[in-house]
Amino acid sequence: MPLLPDPHPSLAEALASLIAAGAGRALLLGRAGRESITAQKLLTVLIYEVPLIAGCAAIGALACGAVGLDGSPALVVIGVLANKGPALLDPIVEGLLGAFRRRP
Repeated sequence: MPLLPDPHPSLAEALASLIAAGAGRALLLGRAGRESITAQKLLTVLIYEVPLIAGCAAIGALACGAVGLDGSPALVVIGVLANKGPALLDPIVEGLLGAFRRRP
């Protein structure tokens, strides 16, 4: 089973997904970090957020493609996933990892 849908997304679709995910993360970061911006904070954001944005864009695009959602509604879903997804998924992943750690 191929990882990418067939036909593959165009460069414009991939870029739109990245922009939607970036916008979702930017809204979250703008709300969370209304402090002064330093070089260290900017570097930390780039190290952690750029891969997260790419991951959210890919996951969102693939999920939307799986349910047949495209165009502007898909971009909204990707933006919301990038904004809310990691905060909602972290407890689930921690729960799963905790269950594996408790196994004898």
